[in-house]
Amino acid sequence: MRPDAKTEAEANKSWCPLGIPNEAIITCAGAKCMAWVWTSQSMPEFIEHTEPEAVDEPPRPAWVPPDYRWTPHDEDGHAGWLEPVESFQAKRKGRCGMVPGVVRP
Repeated sequence: MRPDAKTEAEANKSWCPLGIPNEAIITCAGAKCMAWVWTSQSMPEFIEHTEPEAVDEPPRPAWVPPDYRWTPHDEDGHAGWLEPVESFQAKRKGRCGMVPGVVRP
């Protein structure tokens, strides 16, 4: 991950490089800006259970965060714990695509 990547909360405290000098200080809009580039994972974390066909939630292992939601066996054959969307979005990182040196996927 790039060292200049930030969460949206961190970015919202930064200056926008598109701001016009001497007119106004504009703060970064994060993902609301068309120049924003995501640099980290694109999906919430899924911790698969050792028994992929489990339906009922087994005792939760200590390493599974308490806010992760149990998802039983589905048609794809996976059972496990899914990270909440809010948690995922809060820690997801990106950067300004207008800053020189951006590497586009």
